[in-house]
Amino acid sequence: EVHSGRYQEHINISKPVILHGLDDGGGMPIIASNEAQSIIEINTERATLDGFYVEPLDNSNRCGVVVTSDNTTIKNNVIVNNSYSGIQILKSNNSYIVNNSISNNDYGIILSNADNDIIKGNSISSNYVAGIKLDRSSTTNIMRNVISKNGIGIVYDDYSITSGMNVD
Repeated sequence: EVHSGRYQEHINISKPVILHGLDDGGGMPIIASNEAQSIIEINTERATLDGFYVEPLDNSNRCGVVVTSDNTTIKNNVIVNNSYSGIQILKSNNSYIVNNSISNNDYGIILSNADNDIIKGNSISSNYVAGIKLDRSSTTNIMRNVISKNGIGIVYDDYSITSGMNVD
């Protein structure tokens, strides 16, 4: 568990772990970084990121959370103000993105070459280009999200729509 506080660092999750942010009265733990590529990287299977406020220190970083491994969970986080994307799933399968608040990024969530993913119960708003972008991703289930005030709600390529995208 990570307790309330502001942590200025880049996090690289490289072992299966549940990283849980605990609000012990001081608010969600804040992870802030000026790392050029991402604030948090998940590059191991069976990792969970739960309960954090993720923001850049300045406008130098591109992504809040980048996932490059299978079977990951990103839940109950606030991810804001990144110059490219809030969450980016790259060449990864079976990601579970649930109950996050994602706003003020270029893209809220990007799935690229990702299969069998669930995006559920998120608030995805005020992202400049799009709330959700699917690029060569199949069997994506997008359920019960609030997607509002984005440049475009959901943008996808032909491959993603013909290979099993489900929007509820």
